[in-house]
Amino acid sequence: MSKLSYEDKIKIYQERKQGNTIKNNINVGTDGGSGASFNTATVNINGAKFLNNKQLYTGGGGGAFLSRYSNVTINEGEFIGNTCESVGGAIFFGDKGYTLTINNATFKNNKALNSGGAIAIASSTLNFNGGEISNNEATNWNGGGIFIYSLLSDPKNGYSDFTMRNGNITNNKANKNGGGIYITPGNTYNYISGTISNNTPDNVYK
Repeated sequence: MSKLSYEDKIKIYQERKQGNTIKNNINVGTDGGSGASFNTATVNINGAKFLNNKQLYTGGGGGAFLSRYSNVTINEGEFIGNTCESVGGAIFFGDKGYTLTINNATFKNNKALNSGGAIAIASSTLNFNGGEISNNEATNWNGGGIFIYSLLSDPKNGYSDFTMRNGNITNNKANKNGGGIYITPGNTYNYISGTISNNTPDNVYK
């Protein structure tokens, strides 16, 4: 059976867990991550499902999970119907020198009130190696599928780096720019292969 493996710290709020499924959690805390929160960890998520989790505090990101100072690998799995009132409807991932790797996972129907309907990456590396990011929404701002930015207000942080190898980013929506992907200036966008199409108002904004 697939399971969450971790080192250091994992927090589950109002846990309703069935097998490898984390669903229907609500977090009103300031640190974000209603399904789970990783801090100073090496995490492998194998085939897990994060469904309908809600982050309600506007200062905390990540409807499904928030990660700080950690390297995270997601192998397959589903992130569906998660919401956040800040950035990263499903995932907020941050801090310089750490990497989020996604291998053939599905992100559908996630929503962020601000930016990053499915995923928000801050001063980090994202490797998207196949999978589906579709029908996600940034309600007020940018990056209906993915929002990539930097935390340069803190001098220890740098720019983000995004690489796409295969997969589909389709039918996502942002209120302002970057229906599929929004990349703030100075961050790196490496497109190798895959499909980015039918996003509103545009596919990639950088």
